[in-house]
Amino acid sequence: MNDSMTIFGAGRRIAAITLPILVVAIAARWLLGTTLHFPIAPYSLMLGTGIGLIAVGLALNIVSARFMLKAFGSNRLETRGPYAISRNPMYASFIFLTIPGLSLALDNWAVLAVSVVLYIAVRVSIAAEERWLAAKFGDAWYAYAKRVGRIAPKLW
Repeated sequence: MNDSMTIFGAGRRIAAITLPILVVAIAARWLLGTTLHFPIAPYSLMLGTGIGLIAVGLALNIVSARFMLKAFGSNRLETRGPYAISRNPMYASFIFLTIPGLSLALDNWAVLAVSVVLYIAVRVSIAAEERWLAAKFGDAWYAYAKRVGRIAPKLW
């Protein structure tokens, strides 16, 4: 990336990779019928759980976006709130909550595979954004990156 970063960071590239696969996974359920269905619990339980996961994921995404927008507008590195747990809480909310919730709500295990694709897309695409952050914030970025996990919280 050049010496500036848009508010979207690597998000557009990640969306360009992930969204078409999500659309195919959703369409495949209708084309293949029950082949992609989750035989794990009654659908009412899966639907309720799915809606709950989606709600929590979207709430985390909104809270994270508010923190990020304030930091971006103030030209500072955000390390508080959800960013104290994950360097990329918006992506994490989709990977671990929203997409799995959608998978349950739609009774479609292929949608769950989109979480894996999204995780890989984030890991591949986020490098340029992190280089920009390192160049912009220097030692503060390196200290933050050392203590906070890229997507999931560091457990040790």
